[in-house]
Amino acid sequence: MVHKKNWKEFERIVAAIHIAETKGATVIWNEQIKGRQFDVTIRFKQGLYSYLTIIECKKYTSRVSVDKVEAFVTKSRDANANKSIMISSSEFQSGCIEVAERHNIELFTLTKKIQIPEDLIGNTQEPALDIRNIILKLDGNKTHTLSEENGILEYLVIHSRLFNSNKIYRLGDIIAQNIYDNFPDEFNLPKKQIIDLEGDDKWFIDVPNEFNKKRIYSIQFSYEKILTRSYGGPPFDPHQIHKIHTIYELFDVVRNKVTTIDSLGLPLGFDTIFETGKFYVSPNLGGNYFCKRIDNNIAHLFLVESYAFGILIQVEFTQEIKYQSRYVEILDPKEIKRLTKMYKKIK
Repeated sequence: MVHKKNWKEFERIVAAIHIAETKGATVIWNEQIKGRQFDVTIRFKQGLYSYLTIIECKKYTSRVSVDKVEAFVTKSRDANANKSIMISSSEFQSGCIEVAERHNIELFTLTKKIQIPEDLIGNTQEPALDIRNIILKLDGNKTHTLSEENGILEYLVIHSRLFNSNKIYRLGDIIAQNIYDNFPDEFNLPKKQIIDLEGDDKWFIDVPNEFNKKRIYSIQFSYEKILTRSYGGPPFDPHQIHKIHTIYELFDVVRNKVTTIDSLGLPLGFDTIFETGKFYVSPNLGGNYFCKRIDNNIAHLFLVESYAFGILIQVEFTQEIKYQSRYVEILDPKEIKRLTKMYKKIK
């Protein structure tokens, strides 16, 4: 099971950037204007006059079409916006700039970049295998995809156990042996492998905090050769490296101009108010948290789930209320149920 983000990450990032960068303005996420929904709105006053900017967010993997830009033109006119902006995670099709300039629409792309301090990186590149997309085929022709969020995959690969009537293996050992037995002489593209576990001797698997003793028939995964830079130690964990530092690049497509925004301190939980008994995620720091209680301006939090180098980290600590904008409430019922189960095991 992939634990999907339920806090609309892309829209929140856009809103948080404008909250941090637009001083003296009122920024609202997910607002209704004249019966229509707008992802982000910005209002500010200058002298005797008030101005409205609306922002449409497009979290696409393919290019934004001209039709989408034209539809936004109509939508922005209905709202009587003074300025209209479309921000996409992908590029725009040819023709979008012409439409945007004709109707005074601004187009931007927003991309995430990893920035690592130079003193943390050595000059030596070391080869490594990046293993992903692990899919377990279980009873009833059901499949279970191991999550790759927040470093959990390495933990699951190390601590999941496969066993039959007389053998017990770590999932990671099974995958490593399969790669070793079938490793190609040379390859440049990702490789996909399937480990067949069907036969007379039935195989079962335990996945931490997910399920125990489920019949398993096959393991599918992909891997590719990557180069990592190390500093006085082993290669960086590719699932953790993004935590070192993240920046966002906001590219003005029409003016061909880039603005860089530091992710540290972005108030992604701009609408968060700590409540006892609620679960939260910290987008910048990583990890899932439970609010045990609140005493005046101090929240007593428990880190239920955070992963680093194959280790599950759990700890109780206090946090001043003024930092609650660093957290976003978890609303997905399945995720809440999963975290509640983990938390009860600790108590």
